Amino acid sequence: MTTKHVLVQPYNKAWKQNFIDIKAEIRDALGELALEIEHVGSTSVEGLSAKPIIDIDVVIKEEMLDDVISALQRIGYRHEGNLGIPGREAFKYDEKEHLQKHHLYVCPQDSAELRRHIAFRDYLRSHPEAVREYSRIKEEGARLYPYDIEKYILHKSPFIEKIYGIIQQAQSITHASIILEQLTHENYHHACEIDRDDIPEEWVDTAATIMETNDYGVENGLKGHTFLARMGDKYIGLIMVGEALPWDTDPVEMRGIPFYRLMGFVVDKEYRNKGLGGEIMEKAIALVYQEFGRRSLALGVHKDNTQAGRFYEKHGFQRMGVFEGDDEYYLRFL
Repeated sequence: MTTKHVLVQPYNKAWKQNFIDIKAEIRDALGELALEIEHVGSTSVEGLSAKPIIDIDVVIKEEMLDDVISALQRIGYRHEGNLGIPGREAFKYDEKEHLQKHHLYVCPQDSAELRRHIAFRDYLRSHPEAVREYSRIKEEGARLYPYDIEKYILHKSPFIEKIYGIIQQAQSITHASIILEQLTHENYHHACEIDRDDIPEEWVDTAATIMETNDYGVENGLKGHTFLARMGDKYIGLIMVGEALPWDTDPVEMRGIPFYRLMGFVVDKEYRNKGLGGEIMEKAIALVYQEFGRRSLALGVHKDNTQAGRFYEKHGFQRMGVFEGDDEYYLRFL
């Protein structure tokens, strides 16, 4: 939809509910095809002045795009292609007066454009001074160019690029500073200090259980390591990647072949949703591969821990539909 009049309004609390209403209609249409439905753009940031248009990114598996297009078409959305921006499929609609005006995009889960949207939103949500500055710039642009959307966009572009530069620099420094240390009885107390009080023991093994399992592996000469993840002097994560002993419940795909189990992976809750979990996991896997050789990977995800399931799928694991108790097997094949 073409913007004829550049209208920037002070933040409106109704935008949050507007998103929820749109999300519900899209979720009903897509079901499990939608891995996530994200509120992005300026209306997703509390306190930020914005055009009263809700921006939405639907996150999917890339191979399911045709099914998503068909499902959205049934509820009145027309696919417009990526409009020159790879990793983001745009959709247009007519006659949805019951919903707030919105822009709908569909992004594969590994989309660079999706990561940009989320990173920009999350930065603003945690930096109120940037929200104030961006609001001022947007309001100024709307006053200067009330009927010229291209000039309005150019007016705010330097601020946007500045924020992306800050984000990229912070990510580079942060990820480079993650150190993995092997878990020992000497540093075990740091594992106990990781803040995971919102994660039930039924979902992820405790530090004590992982220490016990680690000791068993060492005593029996099993390949693999258990790592503490550290940033500076703060210990932020725990992960075990170890040689798997056969279990009766193992999926048939893993029987008779050597593989690693990934266990006890947890990130301190203060450091989640910053891209650090994937960095820790991939570094741990790479170190085990380097020392002991490459193997397929298996792990269990509690049936109620849907966010973890989406995380592992994003990193190449496949849901197997096979359970050991309440934990579903996820496999990553070589």
